[in-house]
Amino acid sequence: MLVRFTYQRLSKSEKGVIRQCIKKMSGYSRAQVCRLIRKFKLRGQIRKADSHKRRFPTKYTTRDIALLASTDELHDFLSGPATKKVMEREWKVFGHAEFKVISQLSIVRLSKKSTVEK
Repeated sequence: MLVRFTYQRLSKSEKGVIRQCIKKMSGYSRAQVCRLIRKFKLRGQIRKADSHKRRFPTKYTTRDIALLASTDELHDFLSGPATKKVMEREWKVFGHAEFKVISQLSIVRLSKKSTVEK
């Protein structure tokens, strides 16, 4: 918008209108909008900051979660401990390799899943 309306050439009241419009569209506060405009004036552009958040490594893939959901549905939504036992048996007794990772799922996670569904 700053480029489109040649913000630097506008009058003070017109700049206020543009600021209000950006504030409304972006959801940013007045101070944030002013800070971004100041950055634009200095650098000529505004870039989205790179996210440097630390993330926990994912242990279970979407395939594992889908496997858990389908197994749980096939067994009529058993309790957490019973579902864990089914997963372990699929891996240890029947040798289904796709259950290796999901069979190590803690019962606490399964219990949380079942309370969310209720």
